[in-house]
Amino acid sequence: MGFVLANLNRARTAARYAREFIHPSGDPVIVVSHHKCASVWTWSVIRHACQQRKIPARRILTHQRRGPLFQRACRVVMVIDSRDNMPLSHLRSCRLIHVTRDPRGILGSMLESHRSTHPLSRREHDPWGEIARNRAALATRNDADGYRWLLQNSDYLARVIEQMVMIEQTADPEERVDLSDIATDPRDSIRRLVVPLGVPEADVDDLTERFAFAKSRNPNGHHRRGQPESWQEELPTDVLRSFQARWGRELEMLGYPASP
Repeated sequence: MGFVLANLNRARTAARYAREFIHPSGDPVIVVSHHKCASVWTWSVIRHACQQRKIPARRILTHQRRGPLFQRACRVVMVIDSRDNMPLSHLRSCRLIHVTRDPRGILGSMLESHRSTHPLSRREHDPWGEIARNRAALATRNDADGYRWLLQNSDYLARVIEQMVMIEQTADPEERVDLSDIATDPRDSIRRLVVPLGVPEADVDDLTERFAFAKSRNPNGHHRRGQPESWQEELPTDVLRSFQARWGRELEMLGYPASP
């Protein structure tokens, strides 16, 4: 019975995407997020909001490559990173929402995630194998040395910074929602995230009640503490100086203040 229901659901999903491909229900929208930038939370909000309004929405994971035909069948697409999985020309052709985070906060969030809590059971969890490599290296280092090691060796960190700058400088996003906005003003952040997708503003209060970022805090789990500025206390002074020396220009381009 379970097998039959699963296939029935797949058939219904395929039919919905086929209808959207033939008769688009609205303008295409792309939401781009990045590693350690509330991407799980963002997709949870988008998926629920779109399901409620029967708006076709799908997610492209970091290791997947898709293009305009995939977009046409979905109307709303969320992309995790974008260098390899969605052409820049297509990003420019759609309404674009960019979800960002101060890169120093990304580094601060990476330590425990890469050391122990980030799942590794499927390829999508670690498409390039970096987290598994980092886990072995971080197991024998204290927190301060762990931050130093990640700053010097993480391709993820460099990739995210490169992608955020590229999107802000060349893809002309219609809206930018930062993690600090999500943590401090969840209602306005959710409104800016879902209304451009075609979700009525009347749904925002219910979505906020369900997905307020503070409710997602789990200090013992993989997903978020909900404290986007905690890097200011966590990162050692020498790491902040090295970060500024290496990526100070990129921080300025993204509108983040220089390291203290």
